[in-house]
Amino acid sequence: MSIFDNWFNHKNTVKPNLNFGRYTDTNKSSAQYNCWEQSLLSFEAEDFIKSLDYFFQYLKDERSDNVFWQRNGASIDFYFYQGSRKITGYVRNNYFRAEAFVAKSSSLNVGLLRRLVEKNFNLNYSRFALSSENIIAIVFTSSIFDASPYKIFYALKEIATGADKLDDILLDEFDSLSPIEEGRKLVIDDKVKAIKYNFLITKINEVLYDIENSSLNADQYPGAISYQLLDLCYKLDYLIVPEGFMMDCLERIHRIYFSNQDSNISVIDKNNQIIVEYKNLSSRDEQQYFKEFYDVISTFGVSSPFSQEQINSFIDGELKNVTWYKDNQYSNITVAICGYIVGFLVFNYALPKPIASLFHLYYMITNNKYFNELGYKQELYNMSTNTYNQKNIKNLIDDIISKYKSEYKFLLTNYTLNFSSEAEFCYSYLIMVRNQDVRK
Repeated sequence: MSIFDNWFNHKNTVKPNLNFGRYTDTNKSSAQYNCWEQSLLSFEAEDFIKSLDYFFQYLKDERSDNVFWQRNGASIDFYFYQGSRKITGYVRNNYFRAEAFVAKSSSLNVGLLRRLVEKNFNLNYSRFALSSENIIAIVFTSSIFDASPYKIFYALKEIATGADKLDDILLDEFDSLSPIEEGRKLVIDDKVKAIKYNFLITKINEVLYDIENSSLNADQYPGAISYQLLDLCYKLDYLIVPEGFMMDCLERIHRIYFSNQDSNISVIDKNNQIIVEYKNLSSRDEQQYFKEFYDVISTFGVSSPFSQEQINSFIDGELKNVTWYKDNQYSNITVAICGYIVGFLVFNYALPKPIASLFHLYYMITNNKYFNELGYKQELYNMSTNTYNQKNIKNLIDDIISKYKSEYKFLLTNYTLNFSSEAEFCYSYLIMVRNQDVRK
């Protein structure tokens, strides 16, 4: 179930059950954190089985059936889900083992084995393994005497996130591989898949056309183009929630821009490389995307927490770059910078719940047509008149503040939004989010 399902609870509003954004496991309940503490204490007391019992209680997401385990004396059998993968394991005779299957190979060609060796080098706790039936797996083993909750957590996270990412990527790259269907892929209706695909192609074409026909000189203002390209990257990742090839491509776009490995690569060169990536995405067959459009249940997030001070510092630093574009009537760049700020934060970090909710609403407002097509009926922007539904927007913001007010006592109920244009609205919305106080 999506963490966003209960945000908006107006009467007569029926919402589809769709996920948005990357899964995060940082906003756990107090009961879960208590289980973590008990797991640590049990391990220190050398009650290793009890420690693991508490550990799995800590991992279990209250919103979904992601973790299952059964204790039988000094033994434990367990499994959990991470995206398209099911990770299984057991504890027997003071021995801990967990494994995640990736794919099955009909032949072991040199290219595949080289890729696995390269990936193996980057593993810290686990290793790739190959069964007698040519099944590729990622395996972690340990004596329970040195399997602290910290070690188990990072080891299971490594094999789970690694297997989840690799299965679709390797299957797309090597014809000799066949999938091992064991995870819990939640089927998405073909109509929703078509909406996601059309949104993907439309947005890529819009941005590339805008760049090619911009009055801004691409060599003089490469930063403006970068904002457009990165805004698009994070927007597609959040709203479509892709798996496989597309997810890997969007992550590669992010790495291309922020990589500092080669200082000789200019921003212009990076922009050109990213444009090639987008053209590759837009040239893929529709059915290839349909295979990668599905919802999943996850146990581990890949994002780290980001504090109030860090959020504010980032927003302040980037909004300084808006001034020139606003003053010179480049509203598309102003909107792109604001979208980049939102996208960069939700792509890279696990944000406080009120901020994450407000950013989700930002995407709902700025992509209202897409949400309406998906079945979300809130009218937030009128396409025919190019005007915002101010009442609905303010009601939804107030709903978010009210929802989290008991936990985040300093949230501000007074705020100002400028609805005069898209650029002014996006800018004022970011100011509103920046001024929120999410201290508990």
